[in-house]
Amino acid sequence: MRRVIVLLVLMLCAFAPVRAQGAQALTFGQSVDGRLDGTTPTAAYSFDGLRGEYLRISLRVTRGDLDATLALFAPDGSLIVRRDDSPEGDALTIQLRLTASGTHRLVAARFGHGRGTTAGDYTLSIDRVGVSAESGSALRFGDTVANSITNDQYEVYYSLRARRGDLITLTMRLDSGNLDPLLQLVDANRRILVENDDFESTPDARIERWLVPEDGQYLIVAGRYGGAAGTTTGTFLLTVDRVPESALGNTPQAAVRLFPGQPDEHAITAERAAIWYVFEARVDDLITLSMNRISGTLDPFLVLLNADLQELATHDDIVDGQQRDSLISGYRIPSDGLYYVQATRFERAAGTTIGGFRLTLTITGNAFDTVEPDIERIAYNASAGGVLNAALPRRRYAFYGNGGDTLTIVVNRVDGDLAPMVTLLDEGGATIVEGSASSSNAVIPRITLPKSGLYTIIVSRSDGAGGFLLAVAQRQ
Repeated sequence: MRRVIVLLVLMLCAFAPVRAQGAQALTFGQSVDGRLDGTTPTAAYSFDGLRGEYLRISLRVTRGDLDATLALFAPDGSLIVRRDDSPEGDALTIQLRLTASGTHRLVAARFGHGRGTTAGDYTLSIDRVGVSAESGSALRFGDTVANSITNDQYEVYYSLRARRGDLITLTMRLDSGNLDPLLQLVDANRRILVENDDFESTPDARIERWLVPEDGQYLIVAGRYGGAAGTTTGTFLLTVDRVPESALGNTPQAAVRLFPGQPDEHAITAERAAIWYVFEARVDDLITLSMNRISGTLDPFLVLLNADLQELATHDDIVDGQQRDSLISGYRIPSDGLYYVQATRFERAAGTTIGGFRLTLTITGNAFDTVEPDIERIAYNASAGGVLNAALPRRRYAFYGNGGDTLTIVVNRVDGDLAPMVTLLDEGGATIVEGSASSSNAVIPRITLPKSGLYTIIVSRSDGAGGFLLAVAQRQ
């Protein structure tokens, strides 16, 4: 793994781009037209290239007596190659493999530059004709490379530039030999993010539909099970794929990445009844999801689910039957992790309304940010114990409740002669209900919370001292 970390640092540092000031950007597979003459004897272009890519750069004179030259410069500004006279007469061609990643500068000029005498029109094109399979090369989505694992080379490395929200699939397929492939993806912080050995009991390794968390460079490590201590060898094919934009949102596995404060717009159609989203949240985060219709007849319907795709909350109309937007407001996240949103329509797949919508995620903070430090926390279907006496006559517990939830709150004496009491307060500190009490327990048998928010339970004593157990149970 030390070799992985060292190579990672060297490779990822190489991607710091050199800005080609005033240069026209070139796109692979497309051509641009220009003219060189006494007024404009040179023209500068730039393109982003990756280490290991094979390129063909061509300049063809289309009119005039232009005697053209081409010069290619590396990201660090050093000259890579210069072409002048071509055996093809009116065309110049550069074919090469890039040895560094970053912004390259290409300068087209007439021979003699400002002192030259020729002039004419030209067409300039740049094509990516392949990628090297050599360890250390940079790959793009759609690439397939072949390489081998031997006892002298038990792992090879490739870099990949990906954007936050990309769903990527890496496949390392056995081609020959007895190789037991092992595939790893490493980030710029030297962490192994995900790895796979035998995918679905096949001899291949596959990282499927992995969600990219941040923009940046990632390192693909293709090796064998056991690493240096392994014994298998052979050749393999490595393929790098990305789920196309058109497929994003169709399933939870291809969910659209949702970020707080960054609305996303999509559409529900006759063929597409729902769009899936995924976001990350921490325990006790308060979230709000709003789905607003922006076109068509759409009647929005929102579903919030956990990582196991169990439904946590749903919502149809903000004002029932009138305002046809959907809102899940002030929902408290129960645990750290990923959460899914199904943005759909009333009656879901059986519905008929269609149209565009805007989905917005807001995280307003932690549910317990305003709770005083000496107040303990308690959750639904949980218990807490303590002691009350003359020196400590009451204890306070805070919980976050959802409007419409029905609870039973019980305080039982566990020792001593304590006569307990229990009171439920709202977020403003006003009493909602006081429990009925006996000599050994106090109970609020059934209370339906009026709205979502913070609530406080006060456990106190009417007489005596001793230990108690508080339990909060959610009723169905």
